This record gives sequence, C-alpha cells and structure tokens, in this order.
Amino acid sequence: MTRLTNPARRALLLTCILSSACASTTSTSSATQTPATSAPLTQGSTPGEVVLSADLLVRPLSGNVLLHVSWKEVEGWGRVGSNGLVVLGEREALLVDTAFTDEQTAQLLDHVETAHGRRVTHILVTHSHDDRMGGIREAQRRGITVHGLALTAERAIAEGNPPPDETFASETTLNVDGARALAFFPGAAHAPDNAVVWLPDAEVLFGGCMIREAAGTNVGNMGDASLSTWEDAVNTIRARVPSPRIVVPGHGEVGDAGLLDHTIALVRAAR
Repeated sequence: MTRLTNPARRALLLTCILSSACASTTSTSSATQTPATSAPLTQGSTPGEVVLSADLLVRPLSGNVLLHVSWKEVEGWGRVGSNGLVVLGEREALLVDTAFTDEQTAQLLDHVETAHGRRVTHILVTHSHDDRMGGIREAQRRGITVHGLALTAERAIAEGNPPPDETFASETTLNVDGARALAFFPGAAHAPDNAVVWLPDAEVLFGGCMIREAAGTNVGNMGDASLSTWEDAVNTIRARVPSPRIVVPGHGEVGDAGLLDHTIALVRAAR
C-alpha cells in the first residue's frame, strides 16, 4: 500500500477524480436518468485525509467514524465515486460497505489495521450492487464476517456473487468491540434490498444509495428502483432516526438531515 503525502501529487490525483450519481455495473436499464456530476473531493478539504491510491481515499468523519471513498469506471456513467464507513472500536473495527473492488478493499482493510491499529472483523453491506459489496471475496478470504439482508443474499447468489455470511430479515444491531450500529430495511427505494445504518454514538446515518447528495439533480440509476415506495421508505427512516447530525449518501458529499427532504423532492420529480 502506498500513501501519497506530497501535496502536488495528491492535488494531481484528486483533480482527476470525478464523483457521479449512484450506479451499479450489474443494474442499468433504459429507465436510467442522466447522472449528476459532483464536485471532486479536493486536497485540504478535510484534515487527516489519506489518499491510498488514485481510486481510494479515507478521511475522518466524526469521532471514531471514517469515510472511505472508492472510484470505478462504470459503463454508461463514467467515473463513479462510492462512499462507505469505517467505525473504530477499541481493538476491532466495523466496515459499512466494501470498496468497489477486492483490490481496493484489501488496501482499505490494510490501512485500517496499520494506521488505526484495528482489524476489521465485521462488515455490513447495504445492498447487493457492486458499489456496496464488490469487495466481499477479499473480506471473506480474510475471515471477516459479512452481514446483510436475507434478500441481499438471495440477490447476490442470483447474480453469481458470494452472499453475506450472516443475514437478517429486516434489522440487526451490532456491537463490534464498542462500535455500535443499527442496520434496518426501510422499504424498497433505489433497490429492493437497500438497508441503511444508524450509528447512535456518533449520530451518523448512512443512507446508502437511496439517499441523494445535495448536488444531485435526479435519483440516479433506476434499474432496480421502486419510485412508488421510495418516498415512504425515506419517511420510515425519518421516523426512526428523526435528528441525525450527519447523513452520508451512497455517492457524493456528506450532508445533514436535509438530504432526506432533497431525496424526496427528486423522487417526486421522477414519478
């Protein structure tokens, strides 16, 4: 793993990075809308940001929570950036979604262990698209327990991919060495199996691909979407997590609870 510390090299790398709307290499259709383009993360945007490669970075988010962002060239969408989380426990860590690929996921797992002194022992994946669980083979090769919805397991198998090791019907609570997380299914939206993750100690809501960034101008990839239930699903999140301090969309810049309202407005416009 190579850490880039030279400011000029980091600026050059990050200038080349484009963030796009939510997409999956396995799920596109003629109903897909034109993706919105987000501003790239730039050098110095957050103290402590570490660029692991041209396609992967990690930056502090809140307390013991880190944001990981990986990029991949996706047909029909261009260069897509995908968000996930690292939640640090006392000696172990929880990952929310893998990076796009096994190679990126290996880099990420190694970084957490070497830079933060924690081994990732559990991963929560929020649906079956490869921007959420594309690194599952690497995780399972290392003996990491992967958790996901039972429907996510079914869909992964149908797509020829390994399923999560531990499944839950609608919600589960994890405590990984002090790193607490609640994952629950609010209803079909971006995908029929999209779960969200609430970190109560940090007051961070990971909305995944069903929540759109503030710069987003449409709902993104609609290949597996359910426009008729998407708004209800967002309202279910709001009822269970009424006041998140930080909301992390699946793609693009982190925001606050206003992202839920923004998402609903985009869904209504898409109907």
